[in-house]
Amino acid sequence: MTFPLRDERVRGFAVEAVKRAPLGKVVTIQEPTRTPEQNRLLWSLLQAVEHSQFEFCGRTWTAEDWKDIFLSAYLSEKHKETRFVGEGLAGEFLVLHPGTSRLSVAQFSELTSFILAFVDQNGIEWKERPPEPPEDPR
Repeated sequence: MTFPLRDERVRGFAVEAVKRAPLGKVVTIQEPTRTPEQNRLLWSLLQAVEHSQFEFCGRTWTAEDWKDIFLSAYLSEKHKETRFVGEGLAGEFLVLHPGTSRLSVAQFSELTSFILAFVDQNGIEWKERPPEPPEDPR
């Protein structure tokens, strides 16, 4: 169960849920992650970059690819959370970083600002529109 602690009523529900939980369960209190509005903005930007046919490393990329490209760059620059491991199990380059679902609201805002700066600097046409993010294949 997840309880966004927005008021005392919700806090009470959370306390009652903890009291009724069987021993052995785990309770986690954490910063909230991205909002649905932030997620829609992210995918709007990523789709604009994809549709612009902007080339990176000599080719164009899908919105899903751009998400990984921008996330890696953002985390490397701002948080030093991207780790280059070297060669992966299949001989590929292996880079590790957390996914966007683990970013806090503030970090997600920084990521979209990072992408907006790229869009502006490269003259990519973007109109805010509310696309639906693709289904997660995992």
